[in-house]
Amino acid sequence: MDTTRREFVTSAGVALALGNLPALSAAPANDSVATGLLASITEELLEDYPESATQLGIDNSQRASLKSKLGDRSTAGQKLVAQRVTQRLDRLKSIDPATLSDTVRIDVDVVRTAHEFALEGFAFPYGDVALLNANWSWRNAPYVVAQNTGAFLEIPSLLDEQHTVEIPADAEAYLARMEAYAGQLDGETERLKSAAAQNVIAPDFLLDKTLKQINLARSGKVADWSIVSSLARRAKDMPGNFAARSDGHAVADSKAAFYAACDVVSLHMRLVPATRGIVTAADLARMKPSALFVNTSRAGLVEPGALGEALRRGQPGMAALDVYEDEPLTDPNHPLLQMDNVVCTPHIGYVTREEFELQFADIFDQINAFAAGRPINVVNPQVLAGLPPNPPKPEGAR
Repeated sequence: MDTTRREFVTSAGVALALGNLPALSAAPANDSVATGLLASITEELLEDYPESATQLGIDNSQRASLKSKLGDRSTAGQKLVAQRVTQRLDRLKSIDPATLSDTVRIDVDVVRTAHEFALEGFAFPYGDVALLNANWSWRNAPYVVAQNTGAFLEIPSLLDEQHTVEIPADAEAYLARMEAYAGQLDGETERLKSAAAQNVIAPDFLLDKTLKQINLARSGKVADWSIVSSLARRAKDMPGNFAARSDGHAVADSKAAFYAACDVVSLHMRLVPATRGIVTAADLARMKPSALFVNTSRAGLVEPGALGEALRRGQPGMAALDVYEDEPLTDPNHPLLQMDNVVCTPHIGYVTREEFELQFADIFDQINAFAAGRPINVVNPQVLAGLPPNPPKPEGAR
């Protein structure tokens, strides 16, 4: 079969399987088994490639759940898709073409051939197969990501141009797809690393173009990215705070809702009368068993004794602590030090090269300023009134 014929058959197979449901249902009665199989394959393809339902405008009614999903682009996900392609192909081959009308026989032949071509692509341990995905283009490609393919190009375009946002449920589905989009990027990265280990790497001119496009997509403010601004623009008048949520920010409805929803709670505030005990035992009890509580600020921000008891109950399930109710923490049998779900450090969370450089630079600047008779950062300047302009240097000082 020449390339032109192959292209036609493959693209037609997708169109028939995903876009011609009314025609299939109108098939003659003696073709009912075949048309029923094609209809079943249609739904299976939509589950494998939910983006196709959006492209075809059928991500509603009984297929509304597809609107919040994206295809699995991980290595494991692609293996499952390949398995389902094999199973569908076996079912298609079980039909005797001689028993079908001309129209239905062509439909079955085209869909079967599209699956055969897809399976050829899945036989390679690298590359990408999109022969059965109606949303973009037919191809078996040697590269998972290139200048014209990959989630980084396809999904922002899909969400902005084809994912309709008419009601809050549509906006929630959009946010769910944004979460799934991150998973697709991770999945493709995993497959790119696998291909590189097999010495399958795109040529320099493709890498240069692709990297420029990726850098362009990531440039500027997150709020200005099309995948973010598209939802913010279309859902601005809807309840649900979608603009902030699409930008990765959201204000919880209440303190209780905040603790119940968070995967990580990290404290970064000063200990003053207004913040002492600001995290209560009730707050901690609302956290998920999978949640992490981090405190590198001050132990007094948490209600006394509440954190240890909460960790014993398993809500939150983990903690990372650099501050304690009693310091220094010298008892090796302290309950927090005995917990497998707690990481403890001895109040040294601030110890980084950058922090030391900042602190010592400030200290030396103040010493030098004082030695020059021009003290800085003085909290009680009144004591300086009687000092001479240039205080004498200690003996031996340079």
